[in-house]
Amino acid sequence: MIWECRDGYINYLIQAGQAGAERNMAMVKWLDEEGFATDYLRNKKWHEFDWRKTKQEEMDLIIGPLRPSFSRTTGKSYMRRP
Repeated sequence: MIWECRDGYINYLIQAGQAGAERNMAMVKWLDEEGFATDYLRNKKWHEFDWRKTKQEEMDLIIGPLRPSFSRTTGKSYMRRP
């Protein structure tokens, strides 16, 4: 997915699987630090996340907080994140 940021665009994809779970949990930690994490994201069982079984309503809950957080950052500062 391509997200708009202050100085252009960021490419970030929410991933599935164990490796994806770790990256998604790092993303939630970052969102929490920035004040954008929701209870839904904090409590999500990321190791069970499967794109094929995810409905649009759930995707909206997942990606909704990303848009405002990415719009506040720059591509350079994002690249320093886990």
